[in-house]
Amino acid sequence: MAALAWRRAVQTIFVLLLGLMLPNMPAASREVATNARQILVMLRIPPDHHRPSASYGGDYADAFTIAAQRRRAEDIAHRYGLAFVGDGWQMPLLGVDCYVMQVGPGDTVETAIKRISDDSNVLWSQAMHLYRAEASPSPIVNDPLADLQPVTTAWNLTALQRVATGRGVVVAVVDSRVELDHPDLAGQFVSSENFVDTDDGPAEAHGTGVAGVIAAKAGNAIGIAGVAPRAKLMALRACWQTDATKQTAPTVCDCLTGNELSDFSGL
Repeated sequence: MAALAWRRAVQTIFVLLLGLMLPNMPAASREVATNARQILVMLRIPPDHHRPSASYGGDYADAFTIAAQRRRAEDIAHRYGLAFVGDGWQMPLLGVDCYVMQVGPGDTVETAIKRISDDSNVLWSQAMHLYRAEASPSPIVNDPLADLQPVTTAWNLTALQRVATGRGVVVAVVDSRVELDHPDLAGQFVSSENFVDTDDGPAEAHGTGVAGVIAAKAGNAIGIAGVAPRAKLMALRACWQTDATKQTAPTVCDCLTGNELSDFSGL
């Protein structure tokens, strides 16, 4: 039952993603998404309560416990012929750890999942999946508003925004990196989080574009007006552009960033 409840929590967060994403397996820059022979494993290992420096401990989030959890997780991986990829992700709110593991050359992904799922410390395991933005890249044109004008007419936004502008609403944009200081978006954000890496790299086209469609400022004589121009945004980077030098490069995300987002959201 616990495993089922946890799986449903993760699936709930992916409802936010699936409006913009669909399963695919293109090449990507993120290490955990480049190899189809990887699995995502969720472990629930009770924290140690004995430490040399104290008679009782076991805070799930402290450095000692995190290191101990990883060692025990490595033992589990070794037991089933798997290797670690990256550092994993601790989720103290849920009391679980998330790890990406590489399947050995003499095994199949399906068999590895079945074997490790029988371990009492494993909540669940699945193959690593990669997701790509559904929309096809638009050609670069001289007038950036040309393709958007028919949408404004089709949705009758001018009439709609006389009665509803999104005031008081906060929208979570689960996408690639947003340009927070874009002239048409500056001041629209209440928070920004990065679940992909620790890199403060350049803005990415898809996330910035989606944020603009939702809440680009109206009445400032530049760019476009969003569907809800007075709404506020949370920029949650759970996806990334496969080639930062090309505006039309695919935008992708994977299971690990989705789970990190789930932990952040409290689901």
